[in-house]
Amino acid sequence: MKYSKIIFLSLLFFSSLAFAGGEGDWEGMGGELFTYRRNPWFVKNVQTVNYCVQIDASSFSATPDTVREVIKESIKYWKTEFTGSSRSGPGFANLATQDFVEVALCDQADLQFKMGYSTLTPKEVEFLKDPTHYIGVSVRKTYDEVNMKGTGFIYISSDKGPHAYPQNNENILPEAWRYKKLLNYALIHELGHVFGVPHTGSGIMSEVFLDQLLTKRFSGFYQANPIEKFLRPPEKFQVCSLNGFFHPGFFKVDFDTKCLLFEAVDSDKLHWNISYVKDGSTSAVFLGYLKATNMQMTEFALKPSVVIKLPEGQAVYSNQDRLYTNNFMMGPVFADRSTQGIYVNSAASQRPYKIFMDVKPDGMTVMANVDGKLINVLKYFRPSLLNKVLPVQMPE
Repeated sequence: MKYSKIIFLSLLFFSSLAFAGGEGDWEGMGGELFTYRRNPWFVKNVQTVNYCVQIDASSFSATPDTVREVIKESIKYWKTEFTGSSRSGPGFANLATQDFVEVALCDQADLQFKMGYSTLTPKEVEFLKDPTHYIGVSVRKTYDEVNMKGTGFIYISSDKGPHAYPQNNENILPEAWRYKKLLNYALIHELGHVFGVPHTGSGIMSEVFLDQLLTKRFSGFYQANPIEKFLRPPEKFQVCSLNGFFHPGFFKVDFDTKCLLFEAVDSDKLHWNISYVKDGSTSAVFLGYLKATNMQMTEFALKPSVVIKLPEGQAVYSNQDRLYTNNFMMGPVFADRSTQGIYVNSAASQRPYKIFMDVKPDGMTVMANVDGKLINVLKYFRPSLLNKVLPVQMPE
């Protein structure tokens, strides 16, 4: 039986997986042969995952009850995401199918949740070198190549006291774990790595996600809005200056409209009701709806969220499971969709306006004909650090 170690980093100032050599400041990134080092810790042969919870109450703002509740919610998040996005048949693997059961003793646990500095062993502190550089981190300690099963821990940094993530930066939110949703996001991100999801370009699994989660500019946004989807179309979201733009003339709203609010009638069928909020107001007013009209002509671009590399001696997936010659399996998939649709303003003429939609789990673009020109009339995307450097401008 062979074992290996893997670490997914979510550092405060940079979050990348780097391999450093012994020549001064030399460092190599990109093109590494990861083999099975990024595999899920648990696949179909594991029926139950035992986990334990350790909390450093003196340096962690969330209560023990909140921590346990959020752990369960974070596990449920991935189960729901994967259930709606899995494919059946040779070459595809279902993930997060296990029952997760809390146990009292961590030496009987496959997965340990460590909340705060004093929960780390001296060896773990030595391995992380400086835990105060992390917001969260997932560390796979062992990996059984035959049974494709890993064990390890998720560490969420202290948010107060001498070993907390750095809080002397005026842009960083202090004692972030007082806010349940922020802790939920941090655990979702790290559990994503446990389930084999690597860092992606944007959203929950971006390598800078935890950085911006604790940035004051963005933390309020994440607290005020529903937990984001990762693999599926967004269900309830708002389009404001922080995360997109909309064309007031096309949507027939006043120019002092602050945000458009979308709530799914059926997000899988790309159908949302729309309301709006004006500057200085907190009440939303119903506006109309936007939906796809020709789903059979929708274009799908399927991309796997997880690629599982099969060790040579593994005994989990048969030749038939893996399409005989493949040495990998694919996990649940993203579904990017492009389709025709309509926008109807219920408060005005009820006339349907033809639109073209490009919908991805992390955003949406809507195009329409305005004054004889095909232009973007709406763009929604997840907030990012890029917005801080290049703020979005409202279209004329």
